[in-house]
Amino acid sequence: MAVSRRQILRLGQISVVCAALPKWAIGADTAPDPLLTMSHKSFEPLVGTVFTANGDSMTPTWFTLHLIEPLTPDFRLGRVGSLQGDAAPAIATEAFALHFTSVGAPLREGTHLFQHSTIGAISLFVTPGRGEYMAVVNHLLAPLPASYQIPVGPAAKKA
Repeated sequence: MAVSRRQILRLGQISVVCAALPKWAIGADTAPDPLLTMSHKSFEPLVGTVFTANGDSMTPTWFTLHLIEPLTPDFRLGRVGSLQGDAAPAIATEAFALHFTSVGAPLREGTHLFQHSTIGAISLFVTPGRGEYMAVVNHLLAPLPASYQIPVGPAAKKA
């Protein structure tokens, strides 16, 4: 079977496009973010250690974890009442804030990939403020029950 130059060029173009696609676009398995399984206690040995992240300028910023603040949510998941006034059982969560000091190029608010020599890479949504950065982590401690109904506000009920 003869192959024309046009077919070879098309195959080359397709190869370049496939190579440029991110792994998730072609269904390749990617390693899960270690943050998904990390608790408040997982970060305790990391207090005083350095993380790095790159901002828009692509110059590194060094972050030192200086405080882990336990948080108590003001709301309880699962408090959706039925017509009889019964409330569903609350869903257990763990919430904590990571406070960092930084040296280097400032980062804007948003999700950034933080690198650490011990735990590897984790994605954190950080907010700058008062000379430090803060990231809030909130985990479910158990899977949601199959009967769980996601609460909706008055605006969503009208739609």
